[in-house]
Amino acid sequence: MRLWSWYTRLLSTYPLLTQASTAGVITMVGDIIAQQCIERKGIKNHKFGRSIKMGTIGLFFTGPVLRFWYIRLDKLVPGTPTLPRVVKRIALDQAIFAPLFLASFFVLLAGVERKTRQEIWNKLKQNYYQALAANYMLWPAAQALTFSVVPLRHRVGFVSLVALIWNTYLAWVAHRYENY
Repeated sequence: MRLWSWYTRLLSTYPLLTQASTAGVITMVGDIIAQQCIERKGIKNHKFGRSIKMGTIGLFFTGPVLRFWYIRLDKLVPGTPTLPRVVKRIALDQAIFAPLFLASFFVLLAGVERKTRQEIWNKLKQNYYQALAANYMLWPAAQALTFSVVPLRHRVGFVSLVALIWNTYLAWVAHRYENY
C-alpha cells in the first residue's frame, strides 16, 4: 500500500513525468521479456541497447502520447462512463489512435535503430498489418475496462500494465526478422 500511495502522490504532483516513466519502464520490461522468454537469448546474448531503446520510446513517446490522447478523448466524449460513451471512446481509440500509434511506433523504433528509409518502409510492410490485427484482438476489451472503470489519471498506468503483454509482443514482432 505504501508503494501505491507513493505512486499516487507522484501522479498527482508530476503527472506527465510519472506516466511517461511508467510507460518507459514497462516498455523496457516488455522487451526484456521478449528477448528472454520468447527469443530465449539468455543474459549473455541479451541486447541491452535494444531494451534501452524500447524503454526510451516508452518514456519519450508512448507515455506522453497516451496521456495527451486520453485527455483529448475525454474531451471528445465527455461525461460519466455510460455504455454509449464507452463504446464511442473505444471506437475512436481503435479507428483513429491505434492505427496511427502503431505506424508511428514502428517508424520511430526503426529511426532510433538508425534504419534507412527503405528499411523503415520494409519494416512497416512486414509488421504493421499483423500488429494491427493483433491490436484488435487485445485492445478493445482492455479499453472497455479502461474507459468504464479506470480514472483518467490512472489510465496510462493501467494501460501500461496491460501493455506489458503488448510491448512484449511488439518487441518480438519488431525484431523477429533480424539476425542476432
